[in-house]
Amino acid sequence: MTKTTLELIFQTASGQKVRIQIPNPKQPVDPVSLNAALDLIVSKNCFVFKSGDIVKKIGAQISSSTQTPVSLT
Repeated sequence: MTKTTLELIFQTASGQKVRIQIPNPKQPVDPVSLNAALDLIVSKNCFVFKSGDIVKKIGAQISSSTQTPVSLT
């Protein structure tokens, strides 16, 4: 079974990177819509992090992993 995650990457006021992970994103990811969503998150400041407010978008990436059960019998 393959799991896919969309990671939105931002910088906070203290200079640290933070990530917001979205499981099973709709494929293919539309770069224009994604860029607009990142800008909206920065402008609305709608997430709280210990390292401060989000001040800048850094990027996004899609991660996928495959999990295969192993029989122990």
